[in-house]
Amino acid sequence: MGRHTMTGEVTSVAPDKGRLFIKTPEGRMLLHVPTTALQNVKKGDSVTVELALKDNGPAPTTKERSGRENLYGAVQVPAMRQEVQLAGRAA
Repeated sequence: MGRHTMTGEVTSVAPDKGRLFIKTPEGRMLLHVPTTALQNVKKGDSVTVELALKDNGPAPTTKERSGRENLYGAVQVPAMRQEVQLAGRAA
C-alpha cells in the first residue's frame, strides 16, 4: 500500500526487550523489533527506518477484536500490518 523512510536519532534502546525509541523530524517513535536487530544499536546512533503498510483485508467484527484494546481504550488496527525495517546507521 505504501512505504515511508525516515532518519532519526536513537534516544533509548532496550535490546533484550526489542524496544527502540527514535526522535525524528516527524516526531518521536517507539518501535518493537526483533532483539537481534538491536544488538549493535546504541543511544545517540543515527538510524534510518522504513515503514510499510500492507492491507490485510477487512477488520474483524467487535467480537473478534476482544482483547485487542489497550489500557486507554484504543483499538489496534488489525486490517493493517506495519512492517518496520532498520536500515542501519545513517551516514
